[in-house]
Amino acid sequence: MGADTSRRGRNRTPPRERLLVAANRLFYDRGIDGTGVDRLLAEADVAIGSLYTHYRGKEGLVVAYLQDRADRWEACWAQSLAATTDPEGRVLAVFDALERWSTQELGARHGCALLAAVAQLPAEHPGRAVALTHKHAVHERLRRLVDELPGRGAAEREKVAAEVVLAYEGALATLALTADAGAVAKDARRLARRALRGD
Repeated sequence: MGADTSRRGRNRTPPRERLLVAANRLFYDRGIDGTGVDRLLAEADVAIGSLYTHYRGKEGLVVAYLQDRADRWEACWAQSLAATTDPEGRVLAVFDALERWSTQELGARHGCALLAAVAQLPAEHPGRAVALTHKHAVHERLRRLVDELPGRGAAEREKVAAEVVLAYEGALATLALTADAGAVAKDARRLARRALRGD
């Protein structure tokens, strides 16, 4: 109690928020397994009681971190979708969002945090379910956007949707290998546009 009271005098941001900010930075930069509880507490400047009060431990913080990333990505994508009513532009909006996301503070310099979590976490970890649910939802939304394109048969829509999803996931994987995230997003958008136009 005394530790968190003294900390509040130096930092008025609530401990719950400080823990989530620290998790976003450390889990993304160092990996979930590579970040210990002591490092999280030091980064957030909170006592261990705050971690258990707000998240019931590291596992709960991992879940909150992944859900936060997913929610912020959805908001970024929604902003790009709202900028166009053109059916083709709505499909490609995910790449516009990816380019913008890559310039944000946390960016995408290590690739996709949720994809990394799927690789890092054991099958039974609840955070892995959050990441997979997000991935499946993104893919399904892209398929629905492709379905809005006029003059396409079912087989063609399925083929185009698969190519758009592949361009998107390929871009996310490539982001971990290059410092030029904006160029990756542009290249992926170009590939997806070619798929949409049958080039």
